Amino acid sequence: MSAINQRPCPKALLLVLLILAAFVRPTEACDFDIAFGPVHPPQRLTSIANASSYFIELRARGGSPVGHSYVVLGVRTATGKERIVRMAGFYASMGAFGAAGSVIGVPGKVGYKKSDLGKPSVRYRRMLTRNAFAGVERTIGRISKNPGKFIMLSNNCNAFVGRLARSIGLKTPRSTAIYAPDYLKKLIALNRRRG
Repeated sequence: MSAINQRPCPKALLLVLLILAAFVRPTEACDFDIAFGPVHPPQRLTSIANASSYFIELRARGGSPVGHSYVVLGVRTATGKERIVRMAGFYASMGAFGAAGSVIGVPGKVGYKKSDLGKPSVRYRRMLTRNAFAGVERTIGRISKNPGKFIMLSNNCNAFVGRLARSIGLKTPRSTAIYAPDYLKKLIALNRRRG
C-alpha cells in the first residue's frame, strides 16, 4: 500500500494537537475559532437606562460533542421591550489548539461568540433585583480578569455558569463534566424542587 492511500491515525493526530497546544502561547489573534468566530470581551452591549426589571438567563446549546453553556443578562423596559445587556461564557483560548489542549488545560477566556446570539437548546430565566444584577456583572468582571485554565472535565463553561448561578442563590449539579444542555436541565430540576 502506498503512503498516499494511508489514513492518519486519529490518536496520533490528537497527540500532535495536544503537544502543539501545550507549547503555543495564546494571543488575541489565537482566540479566533473557524467554526464559531472570535471570543468578544464581556462588555455591555446596551444600556440599562429605562429598565423596569432585570433578569439573568442561563443558556445552553448543542452543536458540538460537549455543547456550550453561557449566561445572558437582560432588562425589560416599562413598555415590555427586552434588551440583552451582557453575554458571557467561558472558553478555551487558542482556537482549535485550545479545544484539543483543554483536556489537559489551556488558558481560559471569558466573553461571548456571535453564535451565542442564536437560539439556545435550553434556557432558564430568573428575575433579579437591580442590586443582584449589578452583583452578577461584578462577578463576571472579576472572573474575566483572572479566568484561570479551561479544563474540559472540571473548569469548563458549565463550571462558569454554575458559579454565577450560585452567586444568586441557585443550586447547581455536582459534576460539570457533562453535555452542556444536560447540565442546565439538571440545574433547572434542582431549583424547581425548591418551590
